[in-house]
Amino acid sequence: MQLYQGKLYAPGSSQSCEVQVRFDAGELCLQADGVWHSYEKSGLSSPAALGRMPREIRLPDGGLLQVAADKALNQWLDGDGLSARLAAMETNRWGILASLILAPLCLFALFKYAIPALAIGFAQYVPQSYVQIASEHTLLALDQSLLDPSELDAATQKDYLDYWQNTVTQLGLSPASYHIQFRHAETLGPNAFALPDGTIVITDQLVTLLENDKEVLQAVLLHEIGHVEHRHSMRLIAQTLVSSVVISYMFGDLSGMADLFAGASTTLVQNQFSQELEWQADGYALTQLDKLGKGRDSFAQAMEKLASLAPSSSMERWLSSHPMLKDRIQNARQDAQD
Repeated sequence: MQLYQGKLYAPGSSQSCEVQVRFDAGELCLQADGVWHSYEKSGLSSPAALGRMPREIRLPDGGLLQVAADKALNQWLDGDGLSARLAAMETNRWGILASLILAPLCLFALFKYAIPALAIGFAQYVPQSYVQIASEHTLLALDQSLLDPSELDAATQKDYLDYWQNTVTQLGLSPASYHIQFRHAETLGPNAFALPDGTIVITDQLVTLLENDKEVLQAVLLHEIGHVEHRHSMRLIAQTLVSSVVISYMFGDLSGMADLFAGASTTLVQNQFSQELEWQADGYALTQLDKLGKGRDSFAQAMEKLASLAPSSSMERWLSSHPMLKDRIQNARQDAQD
């Protein structure tokens, strides 16, 4: 019968002594100071095996026995259960190689496909009252940080609002569902964005950039309506929440490394998903321009104006939440020719 060398820690003590250990069918026997002691297997407890780490066995009297692990010992302690099979894989070179390949692939599939799919389903069931509250709080936070009251005169604002109400009516949309608000934003610059409840914020800088061209601005607003119609904001919120929960669950005990991974991966995954949403909103805008009998060139013109301010390096293409503007311009021009 095989004898093992082990260390025995007395209850409540950090001191240990060398012991010899053997494992019979139903009991563990250890020799300390020339005396053999026996313990029923049913009275022992041991955490699951972890690779080639020594096994720790808690004795009924509170003592702790530490023994170098091997296949026979793991078999005696764990039997043929799941923990035994996992331990065998952790020491199998082919199992290690497979995990190195499959683990990254599973993580990629989770963040690339599973989480976005869950976000789409989540967005459809968010109560409108929650959407309204989220939108109001978001606008309030922006007004207190990045946005200032518009510097456009009242007549100019009314002219744009009347033009927009006419657009909404022609498309058969509810005028009460969409509200345009103008803001001055030195930090954001030329920009327009839609909140989940249909509020669309336009910066004075965008109006200036587009040279007060109502049709070009109309194309931009239709793009923002596309985000609202497809509930893109709620999908992004859902994706961010689910990603954070999954990463915290998987890497919650890695402290700073988990925080770094969470920030980088969530940002990159969300930005790539956002690119898909931008293309979807572009498609909505171009379709609505067709319904209005307007040329799609107005959308291309708006993108060209924005392109004069936007970066175009390959790294920006990966990190940016929007597709490359030149690609969007080409898409609009192509569709217009077709």
